[in-house]
Amino acid sequence: MGFFPSFTGPSTAAKRVAPEDAKGNIYVSEILLNQIWVLSPDGSQRILIATKQNAPLDNNTSLVSKGDVLCPANLGFTHAKPEEADRTVVCMKGFPLPK
Repeated sequence: MGFFPSFTGPSTAAKRVAPEDAKGNIYVSEILLNQIWVLSPDGSQRILIATKQNAPLDNNTSLVSKGDVLCPANLGFTHAKPEEADRTVVCMKGFPLPK
């Protein structure tokens, strides 16, 4: 049976666990590559919107969205020091979206 008892494909699974905006775009966090992707509702478009090079990502896991603001939580495998706790949740906006 597994985690998704009525699983019918990748988009069904993503919609159950990933943030979705008003247009139906789905946001996905890639923890090991330090990336955040946005997928169009039908899956035909995929845009890399954040990497460790252009955003303060550090083994990003959970995503929360509100309006045009997206906030990932960072695990920080490489440091995880108490003095860097202000980097555990970061927020961003102004990223590209599928048309």
